[in-house]
Amino acid sequence: MSSEAFAAAAAYPPAVQLIGPILSQYPRYEQQLAPLVTPLIAASAQGGTTLCDLLSPPCAPYRTQVLEAEAALAAGIAPLTQQLVNTPVGGCVIELQNALLASAG
Repeated sequence: MSSEAFAAAAAYPPAVQLIGPILSQYPRYEQQLAPLVTPLIAASAQGGTTLCDLLSPPCAPYRTQVLEAEAALAAGIAPLTQQLVNTPVGGCVIELQNALLASAG
């Protein structure tokens, strides 16, 4: 499963940039957020494992091609996501996070 998770790595940096303000403050709010975030992460991991278990047998012969296609798709999406970061909408998302963090305190 790890290869499948990382095949799309080219698309991650712009997405992380969009949630950067909140993400950078996670250590500060970890105690308050952990009870909310931990079950979501556990459910997501369990869902990913279940999905992988279901799809692995029929997809096994095509795994290399699927990984290549996923990497190509991520490479194609990455510039679009980067463009979003540099639009007023992307700026609004970042500023909204900054405002929420400032009001939280």
